[in-house]
Amino acid sequence: MNPSRAGPCLFLLALFLSALFVPMVQPPVADTTLGSLSAPSPSSGSVAVDEVPTWRVGDEWVYDTGFDVATLIANSGVSASVSTLSGDTTMEIESIGLEPMNDPAGTNVVAYTQTIEGDFTSGNWGASFNGISGRLDIEYRGVDVIRASDMATIDSSFDLKVEFYGLNFIRVGVADLTFDTEYSPAKESRDHPVRSGDNWSQAYTQATTVSGSSDYFDPSDFDTTTSENTTWAVTDSGAATFQDGSSLKYSGCDDSYKINQWNTTGSPTGFEWYCPAVRGASWIRIQQSAGFQIDWTLKEYNPQFSYGVVDDSDPGSRCTTLELSTQYPAYLPSSTVNVDVDYVITPAAYSACFSDQIDRYNSAYMEYNIAGATGSLNFDTTSSPSTTQESRWSGIACCTYTVPTTTDGSPSNDDHSSDGIVAFDAQNGVVGVFTVIVDLSIVGVDLLPLADGIVVDRTRDGVTSRLAPGDPLAGIDGDEIEMTVLIANRGILNVGGTNPIATAWWNGTNPSTAQRSGPVGAYGQTSMTMSFQVATADIGQSTEVEVRTDAAAIGATDGNASNDFLSIPFYVGTLPTANLSWDEGRSTGDEVLLNASGSFDDDGGTVRCVFTVVTSTGTETGLEEDDCLLEWIWNDGGAWSVSVEVIDEEGDVTVGTGEVVVLNRAPEVVIEAPLQVEARSSATVRVLEAYDNDTVSPVGQDVLFEWSGVVCEEGSSSDRCTFSPSDEGLTVVTLTATDDDGATTVVNASVEATNIAPTLGAMALFRNGTEIPVIEGWVVNEDEPIGLLVQADDTPNDLSSLAVLWDLSNLVDGLEEGTVGPVSSIEASWPVAGTHRVTVQAIDDDGVASGTVEADVVVRNVAPTIGGLDATVAVYEDELVKLSVTVDDTASDLLNLSTCWDLDDRIDTDNDGGATNDCDVEGVTL
Repeated sequence: MNPSRAGPCLFLLALFLSALFVPMVQPPVADTTLGSLSAPSPSSGSVAVDEVPTWRVGDEWVYDTGFDVATLIANSGVSASVSTLSGDTTMEIESIGLEPMNDPAGTNVVAYTQTIEGDFTSGNWGASFNGISGRLDIEYRGVDVIRASDMATIDSSFDLKVEFYGLNFIRVGVADLTFDTEYSPAKESRDHPVRSGDNWSQAYTQATTVSGSSDYFDPSDFDTTTSENTTWAVTDSGAATFQDGSSLKYSGCDDSYKINQWNTTGSPTGFEWYCPAVRGASWIRIQQSAGFQIDWTLKEYNPQFSYGVVDDSDPGSRCTTLELSTQYPAYLPSSTVNVDVDYVITPAAYSACFSDQIDRYNSAYMEYNIAGATGSLNFDTTSSPSTTQESRWSGIACCTYTVPTTTDGSPSNDDHSSDGIVAFDAQNGVVGVFTVIVDLSIVGVDLLPLADGIVVDRTRDGVTSRLAPGDPLAGIDGDEIEMTVLIANRGILNVGGTNPIATAWWNGTNPSTAQRSGPVGAYGQTSMTMSFQVATADIGQSTEVEVRTDAAAIGATDGNASNDFLSIPFYVGTLPTANLSWDEGRSTGDEVLLNASGSFDDDGGTVRCVFTVVTSTGTETGLEEDDCLLEWIWNDGGAWSVSVEVIDEEGDVTVGTGEVVVLNRAPEVVIEAPLQVEARSSATVRVLEAYDNDTVSPVGQDVLFEWSGVVCEEGSSSDRCTFSPSDEGLTVVTLTATDDDGATTVVNASVEATNIAPTLGAMALFRNGTEIPVIEGWVVNEDEPIGLLVQADDTPNDLSSLAVLWDLSNLVDGLEEGTVGPVSSIEASWPVAGTHRVTVQAIDDDGVASGTVEADVVVRNVAPTIGGLDATVAVYEDELVKLSVTVDDTASDLLNLSTCWDLDDRIDTDNDGGATNDCDVEGVTL
């Protein structure tokens, strides 16, 4: 399969990656908006039933996963189709320990390391690109580092591998990439405790580095460092359900919270259904306005160190918990807080989990972190393990600290500050988390309606949408409004009773009233919802929703009556009018003015315009222009869709659309090549410029490439050709560029390959035709015939004339040999014992020499032999005896060999200390 046919796959991937990293900067908002009323603030926790969850090593979540790219492809102009990519994603806690924050001090905090793995596929015949059907596969491997105190993400990294299989078996590797992202400060996408109606925003820096490989783009193009400001809001609670009314496969998340996320223009970028029961998300969605959407829906949860677990419905209970508590839910600045830390094992947990293994928790060691101060303590048992009563290992009042007078850097609307407390038993891998609220006024009961966290669902023409934080609170005739307002108790006492504690009124033409009763916990909150319909008579009037709390209704005294009343202005207007025009008769590369400056708002006030432009590379959205004028250049001819959203001061939107016809131009191509490279080294000829303004094909398909004259490592259809000339001389590389009209442009590049030095392989030694491995050491006998061999290599035109020169010894002169050709094999022997350094070198016909290959050969002296003398000879006394022997040695030692007779082994004739080595008589005969 021609790799250039994967161009649409590349284009899809590029859009996908860009979709994940679109900067989201929070803009200033006008008065009478959700933003001015709620002033979303950075994350902050407070006391509630739902506290920060804690994890254990081995906790595992399994999600059904679906990548929906249909809208993205439709908007891109690519001739392609892809089914929803599906598969399983597994998230698991790999470790718990201290990890550095991305701050200048590198502050260490208790954090979880979570792995994320998934393999996703379109299935066979589930993808089609330019008429070729097949399969698209994505492999995802990620690691997140998550701060234990608030579940904020410190670092996130993942490996992404994308492959297209034409006809389901012809593999085209699109990309193999690694993304590393650091957040500073850590990104808090969840504000604990999670409560309906809460909203918050956070400013942080996101630095992403991309590495890896792709034949179609430079991975580093996706490197970004941006200042972000993301907004979240808890918009719903209960059980998550799909649009068709069906439920998640995991059935134990009826008490969940939906947390929506928005970018700066108010466009949704996804949501999470947070399920406290599974200590995490039951449904996560990431979406991008270009049309890319990913869904993770929970199917299994497998918590570790737990009992009573049913993986698709019930998380069971932990065998052990580390509980932190204080005397009060809130404190004044500078006050002293005593923190109690208890290990708890219930009777049921003891019976289910431990049996006689409870001793492993005796004298457990724990580290803690309180307001930046760290320490440690040991636990001792205060009760014996039991199956009938709770067992506690207590560090009562283990830690005392003074509440700081400064804020924690994440101010909240319902408290002055908050301090996270983390206890970590490193020995047993148990974490405990608690949040201490810091308030400037401590009272028993303080009921108030909150200006923060107002949620508005607006139904217009049968379509219901939820206003994002920052959207103006406004409507038009016929809108049906459902508004939810939070009622908070900023006191340290719980509020009960059944009498109404809050009343809301809509003062429009069709008035409406709603009431809410308790209970509300200490530093907790509840919500009330009222519905009303906007009428024509409300246009331009001072309409509002008024909310008042009444603690006296339940017999309590309100500690701060000044905050009992809230007025929420709600503006009623009309839709703006959109007028869009543009320059006609423009060609590719020309500037085209898109003019919507004639748009206006019928009820007065200014308008702003957000353009959407379709190009050959996809759909460009969010192009905001205050003067409603946009200058745009198209690089490809054709008819391109444009639209403009005209937005008035109330946030009402009217859309104007059109189609701009852009005329075509001729194609051009420019290539670059090195003038000279060494033979056998890599040379790359690449396309510097290639464009064809008379095309309507997407980027990567407007000009098709075909290389000839050499074999390219990238294949013949890439935008570059890497080859290695095998021989010296001139190589001509030809590129034929073809546009979608069949016109071709041919360009040539000449690359000269210069001479290179020959090379030598490893030296080999043979004895009697058998190779002796060098690992055993090369040891031979003196004068022993030995074979030596070495393989030389060079360019083909030098190979047959290579001279290979041997020097067999650094101890003996004259032991040199030489051969011609790439294989050099010689016979050798050494006349002198010792370690001989053997060297060999190859030289080509230009006099260029290879490196020297060396080896040591240890030559052993061979002892002479004596024969012909019997061990025992019987003679008579005074009998004359003639004795003779036969001696032998190696050829190099034989001429200098001497034979000695020691006639009496009792006498040391030569006085050298040995009586048996005297040379009394020389010769082979005695």
